Amino acid sequence: MVFVAVKDNSDEDERYVETELISKVRKNDIWIIDSGCTHHMTSDKENFNTFEYYNGGTVRMGNDTPCPVEGKGTIMLNNLIKFENAYWVKGLNYNFLSVS
Repeated sequence: MVFVAVKDNSDEDERYVETELISKVRKNDIWIIDSGCTHHMTSDKENFNTFEYYNGGTVRMGNDTPCPVEGKGTIMLNNLIKFENAYWVKGLNYNFLSVS
């Protein structure tokens, strides 16, 4: 998926549109807010501000598949919102934010 910015530099006689590439979005950039999650989870270690390897057992996905928790740490979203004790779970296709 690619996002494109459109800049309209128009005056009364002439109108043109410039486009430029802003960023590429990876699948792991998507965060799903899930009231059924027990913890915040991601498979991308780059999302963590602090990280430690951790044998946290397993978490079960919606299809009842167990996935091992192999690390945990703190994630900051947009440098504003801090999520502590987030799990690193290999193989997740998306990131999950746990809400009650």
